[in-house]
Amino acid sequence: MTIRGVWIALVMAASIGCGNGSRASEQTEAPIWIVAPHPDDEALMASHLIARDASRTFVHLMTNGDLGCERDGWQRQRETLAAMRVLGVAPERVRFLSYPDGFLDALGVVPLPPRERRMEDGTCGTGATTYAHDVHSALNGHPGPYVADNAIGDLAALLARDRPRDVYVSHPYDDHPDHATTYILLRRAIERAMIEAPPRVHRAIVHAGGCWPNGSEPHEPCGPAGQSRGAPYPPLPGALARYVPNERIAVSDGGALGRRAIAEYRSQLHVDVEHDWLGDFARGDAIYWVESLVRDPMHPERLVRAPAEGASPQRVSFEAQVAADERATVRVEHDAGTRYAIEIVGDREVEVRGAGDRVLRRVHIPDDAARHAQHRWDLRIDPRPEEGGVVELEVRRDGALLAVLIDPQPYAGVARTVTDGPVDDVALVPEPR
Repeated sequence: MTIRGVWIALVMAASIGCGNGSRASEQTEAPIWIVAPHPDDEALMASHLIARDASRTFVHLMTNGDLGCERDGWQRQRETLAAMRVLGVAPERVRFLSYPDGFLDALGVVPLPPRERRMEDGTCGTGATTYAHDVHSALNGHPGPYVADNAIGDLAALLARDRPRDVYVSHPYDDHPDHATTYILLRRAIERAMIEAPPRVHRAIVHAGGCWPNGSEPHEPCGPAGQSRGAPYPPLPGALARYVPNERIAVSDGGALGRRAIAEYRSQLHVDVEHDWLGDFARGDAIYWVESLVRDPMHPERLVRAPAEGASPQRVSFEAQVAADERATVRVEHDAGTRYAIEIVGDREVEVRGAGDRVLRRVHIPDDAARHAQHRWDLRIDPRPEEGGVVELEVRRDGALLAVLIDPQPYAGVARTVTDGPVDDVALVPEPR
């Protein structure tokens, strides 16, 4: 089927509607979703799972991999369709959302300006909306401007119709901003879709230092590609080595079929797949960090990770109005000293720090029509003893999920909060169980 055929299939699917009488709800087995940031990530994250359940898998690409005219989004669409054909997925089950490669974390309320991208005829041009027979056009009859609400709405509409049981997606602590943001957009879409039984979310890491997954060295130079084919995934590099996946699935062929699929992404390979870094993702197993989502006991309109056995999440809530040249900091302390801090840096960035005041991540705040306004912030502190004793941190602004972070240091319990800057109404409370 041609790409135009995929677009026609999407239009037909969109006309079915989103109610309980939808096609998906009548299937004996619920669909499986793959949500990938760029064309090739779907194969890197889940080749074995896609092939195993090809007849009920839907593959979603958040971008066309079109970062500038040197990367042809049209070609990368064709590569994805070819790779999925290797894994047994019909073209009409591949959906391209077509938001801008390299700018997912910039999607906000204000539409992004036109981005440079390759045109269908091969010339270099610009565009400020979704394109190439995209999901938004299929659902709404017209392309969508580059704003977060459109990306979330596209996913939410498809979620409400398909009602998948399991979703495989990039991890929010992946080094690549597009990968981390793909997870955030999906989580917000699941909340918006108001699905009675939210799907299980299986999170995969693609970027974790320059050498991952070819060994666990955190920095280049790395070992030669191709030497670890068929071997299980190594531990994550550096301090994250203690962050253990809670799902490990054996791949009987050592990743051979996955490498056949990855070989179709010719624009991304530097050498043949057997000697390219990308081929190292097709291994002897597949690993994921799986989460079950439940209604937030304090905010039922939100979904949060189900608390770990024996662990009690806590939440810091506060209000702050921060101008461009101001900073506002809330620190959470215990007897051993400062453990966490969230610092709002003007109206552009949030910095989250862990033990020893080390920066866990700086999170960009997209262009927002409500800059300089009073915002409500939430920091949820969630110990995960079953995942190596790490702590997961969830940051929200005005109820919207902004970031999910991992602190590999063990959690020692909270004693008090300390504030600095224009911060009001700070509350530190345990969540009801």
